[in-house]
Amino acid sequence: MRKICSVGATKRKGTGYYNQMDAETVVLTYSDMVYRIAMRYVKQAADAEDVYSEVFLRYYRKPRNFESEEHRKA
Repeated sequence: MRKICSVGATKRKGTGYYNQMDAETVVLTYSDMVYRIAMRYVKQAADAEDVYSEVFLRYYRKPRNFESEEHRKA
């Protein structure tokens, strides 16, 4: 079962970290899409959950400045 976890980063965007509200918003906005895409590729729920977790961990560990919401979604 997928869980949405809080990320306790305290610095704001532009300084290399996301605040908690941003983290939760990104997960809530894109979690279903990321999981569905992962399931298409790996075909196993457990593997899809691993991919899902890795996607969001990489997103938080290496923050980027996106030009638009479409770039963030990609």
